[in-house]
Amino acid sequence: MLLVYSGLIFLVYMQFAAGQNYKRNRTLCILIFLYLFLISAFKAIPASPDLISYDASFNRLPGWSYRRIWDGWRVEETVKDGVFYMLAKVFSEVGASSSVWMGFISLLFAAGASWFIFRNSAKPMLSLTLLLSLEYFQFTLSGLRQTMALSIVLLFSYEFILQRKPVHFIISLLVASLFHSSALAFLPAYIVAGWKLGWKQVVLVSVLLFIFFFFPDSIRSAIEALAWNDTIASYATRTKGLSWSGFVIQLCILVFCLFFRKDMKLNSQWRWLRIDAFINCMVIGLCLLVLSTQIAEMFRIAYYYTICCIAAVPNAVVENKRRENHSTMYIIIGACMIAYMLWSRAYFNLTFFWQV
Repeated sequence: MLLVYSGLIFLVYMQFAAGQNYKRNRTLCILIFLYLFLISAFKAIPASPDLISYDASFNRLPGWSYRRIWDGWRVEETVKDGVFYMLAKVFSEVGASSSVWMGFISLLFAAGASWFIFRNSAKPMLSLTLLLSLEYFQFTLSGLRQTMALSIVLLFSYEFILQRKPVHFIISLLVASLFHSSALAFLPAYIVAGWKLGWKQVVLVSVLLFIFFFFPDSIRSAIEALAWNDTIASYATRTKGLSWSGFVIQLCILVFCLFFRKDMKLNSQWRWLRIDAFINCMVIGLCLLVLSTQIAEMFRIAYYYTICCIAAVPNAVVENKRRENHSTMYIIIGACMIAYMLWSRAYFNLTFFWQV
C-alpha cells in the first residue's frame, strides 16, 4: 500500500512541476509507465487466487506442445484464448519463470496506459489518479488475459478510432481477441465514437434501462444470441450481479464531461478528438455497467469503453475557457479520486513479493 500511495504523491509533485509543457509531460508519462509497471511486476503471486491459477498453468506448459495448446483451444475447447498460452510457452522455453512472464504483462499494460495518456490526456497526473481509483486495481493486477487484450486496445485501437482507420482498428481488435475474446465487444466503438452528441445517447441509455427493469430476461436472450463463443454465451446464465455503485460513479463522470464540454475552447474537429469520441464510448460503457448489476461479468466488457474517461475528464478541465477554474477543478477531482481510493481501501491488501 505504501508503495502505491507514496509513488502517487511523488508523481503529483512532478505534475505540478511540469505544468503544461509537452516535453515535461512526456517525462511524466515515462514516470507513470515505470510506476504502473513496478506496482504490478512486484506483486506477490501467492496473494491472489487468479495469479496462483495462472502460475500453475504456466508451470504445466513445459510438458505441453504447441499443437496440444492449439487442439485444446480450437478443437477440444478446453483451453481459453490459446495464443495467450502459446506466448507464455515461448517464455517457459527460454527458461523464464512465471514471475518474468507476469512481469512482461505488467510491462505491456503500463506501456498501453501511459501511451494512451500521453497521446490523449492534457493532464497525465489526473489521468493516472482516475486510472488508479476506478480501473487499475479492479482486475488488471490479476486478470492477465484480459489485461493483455486491454493493453492492445489502449496502444492501438483507440488511436485507430481517432485516426479513422477502420481496417487497422479491426486488425488491432482481432489481435487483442487472441488474448481475450471479450475484446471483440469493442468493435462497435468505431461507429459509436463518430456519433454526434445529442438525444440519441440519452435515448439509448433510457431504452436500455426500460428493458432492464421491465424485460430483464430479454437481455440474457440477447447475450446468448450475440455471443461469439461459449465463454461469452455462458454470461447469459450467470446469476451474480454487482452493486449500482459503478454505474453511479461512471454516470457522474459522464455528466461532468457533458456539463463542461460546452465551455471548451475548441473547434468541432478538435472537440471530437479530445472529448466527444470518448464520451460516446463512455455512454456504451455506462449501458454495460447497467447490465453488470444483473450479470457481474459484463463489467469486464465495460472496461474497454469506460477506461477512456482517464482522457476525457482531464481534457474537460484543461480545455475549459474559464482558466481561473482549472486549478480548483483539478484539485477537487484529484482529491475526490484519492478519497475514494482510501474509502474503498484500494491497494490496502496489495502484497508484494518481499512480503510473503
